[in-house]
Amino acid sequence: MKNLFLSLVITTTLLYAQIDTLWTKTYDVDFGISFDKTSEGGYIISGSSLVKTDSQGDTLWTKSYSSLSVIESNDGGYVLTGGDNDGLTIVKTDINGDTLWTKVHDIGLGVSIVETQDGGFIITGIPQLLKTDSQGDTLWTKSFFPYGGARQVIESNDGGFVVVGWTQGKTFLIKTDSDGNTLWTNEWFGENGQAGYSLDKTTDDGFVITGYLVNENDITVIKIMKTDSAGNLLWVRDYGIEGIGYSIKQTTDEGFIIAGKDDGRLVIIKTSANGDSLWTKFYGNESNGQAFGGYVSILESSDGGFIVAGNTHNLILVKTDSDGNIQTCKTGFINYGTDILIDCFFEQDLEFLQLLIDNSQVEASPPPPDLSPFDLGVQHWDNGRIIELCISNGIQGNCPVDSYRLNIELPPEVGNLDSLHLLDLKGGILGNQMIGEIPIELWSLNSLSNLNLSVNQFSGVLPESICELDINWSEDFYINDNYLCPPYPSCIEDYVGEQDLSNCENISVVDEVTPLTYKLYNAYPNPFNPSTTLQYDLPNDEFVNITIYDMLGNVINNLVHDNQNSGYKSVQWNAANNQGQQVSAGVYLYSIEAGEFRQTKKMILLK
Repeated sequence: MKNLFLSLVITTTLLYAQIDTLWTKTYDVDFGISFDKTSEGGYIISGSSLVKTDSQGDTLWTKSYSSLSVIESNDGGYVLTGGDNDGLTIVKTDINGDTLWTKVHDIGLGVSIVETQDGGFIITGIPQLLKTDSQGDTLWTKSFFPYGGARQVIESNDGGFVVVGWTQGKTFLIKTDSDGNTLWTNEWFGENGQAGYSLDKTTDDGFVITGYLVNENDITVIKIMKTDSAGNLLWVRDYGIEGIGYSIKQTTDEGFIIAGKDDGRLVIIKTSANGDSLWTKFYGNESNGQAFGGYVSILESSDGGFIVAGNTHNLILVKTDSDGNIQTCKTGFINYGTDILIDCFFEQDLEFLQLLIDNSQVEASPPPPDLSPFDLGVQHWDNGRIIELCISNGIQGNCPVDSYRLNIELPPEVGNLDSLHLLDLKGGILGNQMIGEIPIELWSLNSLSNLNLSVNQFSGVLPESICELDINWSEDFYINDNYLCPPYPSCIEDYVGEQDLSNCENISVVDEVTPLTYKLYNAYPNPFNPSTTLQYDLPNDEFVNITIYDMLGNVINNLVHDNQNSGYKSVQWNAANNQGQQVSAGVYLYSIEAGEFRQTKKMILLK
């Protein structure tokens, strides 16, 4: 299940906890669509569920309603609209979110809802406009055009309504009386098409509209249209910004604020009263996982800033100051990159990654000077700290990424990564070949619970103090195939695997080429998704079978079935059966047969 992110912040990403004067809350629902501020100062959020929060975003309750729009009604309860194949739905709840009544109207899909002066409701839908009484029963419906639909409606001072929408490449603005009878209509057709999505009433009794138009270059750009009180067009502005304007409000300085989308980015445009651009801000993109989808909406906050509701994989509320600026990161954290929501990263974590980049190789050539630290390996971050780092690009690497490789000493700055849980620098053919002694600073990382430094050229002696780390040494620690010398710490004596001792003093000669015994290692990673590596040792040349079974004993994949020379071996399973089809999540067995040697182990596939 996806989580819904609500962030009354200057802006947000996965790293929001390291931004000053903000808070971020996560809600265990699939997605969010829209929000409204409540009279109590909290928030009511619609989407796959209905979530009520206090002023700090802490959940007060969650209800299983699916809706596209929600408002607080005058009695302190809530009214939701949406719909499905059965038609447009209206749900009225009390202040605790308990259902008072539900009404279904066979007229399409409810997009937005407004409570009217008579205590009823007006709902814009696709393709109709619906007026109900206070109990959600139909008073009248209007369908203005056979195609397109009403996007937003506002109630005018005389009890009538003004509706914006689109049809057949045109923006329409319609004024009706209180019974929905048309008083006037204005339509605008761009050279290549346009649409109206949102409107607001202005202080001069006119209206302002945002949406899009298709320009002479056949590019869809955000537009603003200003009309007088009779809907006559006064001016049109576009700012050369690709995308759609989804929401517009007049601000206290009588200018306008627009929220839209530009190729997956949230766009905020601030204008003067004449529609001249004062500033434009962009937030979010595909590369940082914060691409905006669906609709966005905006309102002015009491401090003169703005709050924008948008939807990435989840609902996000973005709080800006009056200039659309984001706040600063906390001490020790820096904002990295451009055109993104807040990305606050611990500076020393980034410095360590940059050290690795500066000394890495790309197909035996130096890396490009503008290579991002985030392009190195596979990384997971939490609260601005790196918690997992995997750079393991050998033939059997666990996280191959392009052609980057490390053939340097591990920098002592690794000791600054005090939030690190997993470090995988496994080497191999064409992969990492890290050298030198393992810095003592690594063993000070108390959060470290999974470490793989195998198949490199690390040398020296490991301190007994590593046994103080909270690592499952038999399952989550790999250091075989290096040049490490005994005596080994007591906690890893049985897990050091083969080591090249040729440079160790007072050590007897051992066989460095051929394993002494047959052995099947634990799959790594385990649990896994999408692939795992099976390692095994062959002291003799043998015909080898490695077979994957399900828990019923059915053969899933004959992974290895051939003659092999002695040595240290490994094979990767990508969770496919013999027909190349991906198998379902669950527990699987892997078994080796080599001469008289037989052994079976378990592994878990996650999805």
